[in-house]
Amino acid sequence: MKPIVICTFYRAPRDSQGTQIEELDLSLSKLGNKIKTHNVIITGDFNFPNINWENHHVTPNSGYSTVAANRLLSLLKEHGLIQHVNEPTRKQGNANNILDLVFTNRLGLIKKLIVVEGIADQDTVIIDVNISPKRKHRPKRNLFIRNKADHLNIQKSLDDFIHEYFSLNQNMTVNDKWNLVSKKIVNIMKRYVPVRLTASRYNLPWFNKDLKKMCKRKKRLYKKAKISRNLEDWQEFCNIRKDMHKPLRSARLSYINQFLTTAITDKPKAFWSFISKLRQDNQGIGDHNIAGNIISDDKQKAEALGNQFKSVFTHEGNSKLPNLNDSPRGKIPKQ
Repeated sequence: MKPIVICTFYRAPRDSQGTQIEELDLSLSKLGNKIKTHNVIITGDFNFPNINWENHHVTPNSGYSTVAANRLLSLLKEHGLIQHVNEPTRKQGNANNILDLVFTNRLGLIKKLIVVEGIADQDTVIIDVNISPKRKHRPKRNLFIRNKADHLNIQKSLDDFIHEYFSLNQNMTVNDKWNLVSKKIVNIMKRYVPVRLTASRYNLPWFNKDLKKMCKRKKRLYKKAKISRNLEDWQEFCNIRKDMHKPLRSARLSYINQFLTTAITDKPKAFWSFISKLRQDNQGIGDHNIAGNIISDDKQKAEALGNQFKSVFTHEGNSKLPNLNDSPRGKIPKQ
């Protein structure tokens, strides 16, 4: 999904020379190339009853500023913006004026737009935006069960590797040596340390059969509502999602009260195992935004951090190293 920029604007009716429109133009210019690469939405009360939005024509001799109105139309043309409101947003007497406007930089960005009764004499514009968030699902990971590892074979494999390592060519670079050692350790762990996948919600001890049934029903209703787009289907889904919160909390608290209160003395291992699961798992370094590009790959993130650290050091070379000569205090005698 493209990043989205949302702007709200109000123009006072007394701004006859379009000074506030110039300020809006300056703000849009500061976006630079983002106004082309991002989704831009501008909304607000512009107070231009003298603009006919069907043909983008300014009505002369209407008693309203034509200078400011023409500046707004020039701004739209310069930045490639589209105005979407075609219904009156203020009705006063026989006058029906479009004062509240919605601008975007893409024609298909607004899926639906309606004008409903608002506060006082000003109606409200409701828009349905045609965007969807990009969710980053957390993949399941392998966790090593270290307390069930085969320690004897691990020790034997490491002893064998020590002899193998020192028999190799010692002219290898530091990186090559590190890659060799780390690869060997990982292979030994995979061979002699059992693993399990990170637990899902269904593996929680308090997630009973009734909760599983409710969860499956909730998923079915969500799929149904997503396909039908019916308001009643969405309401049914929202109701069961709301009804599921209370039994889920109750089941968790019941498990804690019934089991863990006695486990702290009878089964301390199970108690502390549960406490350790409550800790926040470190997911590593977050994604980086480098020159507008999102970097998620671990190797690329490491290179970006390395380049950043190198940039703050001064490269002096080895040509100006000081000569310390011999110490005037003599050498430390050997014992």
